[in-house]
Amino acid sequence: MKPNSNLYLYYGPMFSGKSKKLIEVYNSLKLEKIIFKPKIDTRSKNFVISREGGKIEAISIQKIEDIYSYLENIDIKDIFFDEMFMLEGNINNVVDDLLLKNYRIHIASLDKNYLGNEFIEIKKLIKKTPEYNKHKLFGRCHICNMPSNWTVRLVDGYLDSDKSPEIIVDDDNKKVIYETRCDNHKFTEKILEQEKIYKDSEAIYN
Repeated sequence: MKPNSNLYLYYGPMFSGKSKKLIEVYNSLKLEKIIFKPKIDTRSKNFVISREGGKIEAISIQKIEDIYSYLENIDIKDIFFDEMFMLEGNINNVVDDLLLKNYRIHIASLDKNYLGNEFIEIKKLIKKTPEYNKHKLFGRCHICNMPSNWTVRLVDGYLDSDKSPEIIVDDDNKKVIYETRCDNHKFTEKILEQEKIYKDSEAIYN
């Protein structure tokens, strides 16, 4: 499918403000709209929440095909998706179908997994989104505070292995956490050790 001017995409690593942008656009539109989020993402229950404090009640779904039952008998123009990469089903087929029906589609999503590999469905969405509707966002490296483009997963304080599931939601007890990293500090266990030594030394001398 050729680039469609009704497709809007906000993508990048974790902690880059994707949900914040989605919420800002959602709140700016006066027409009727609807917003979906993945059921697997239990961090904020039935809400899309930005780390800066924005909050919108959303409909939780497991597969992207589940949205059709919510679109029956309602007159809306804009459909929003948060954390699109977590949804099951044929994302691009459904998005193409919605665009053909003249909906405006707004999407926030990671573009790469915790190993730095691209999510195939999101990669396809990036290609079909017009340049002027495509918003690549960056975070700040958790180690050096420089612009970051990578997401890493830590389990009990160590970088997760490539044997783990592609998607795991971070938990309340902090056993599983995510960080955003710059090119210099991505996927480097040594950096974690250096950081710990630095923090331990800092605690001693302060």
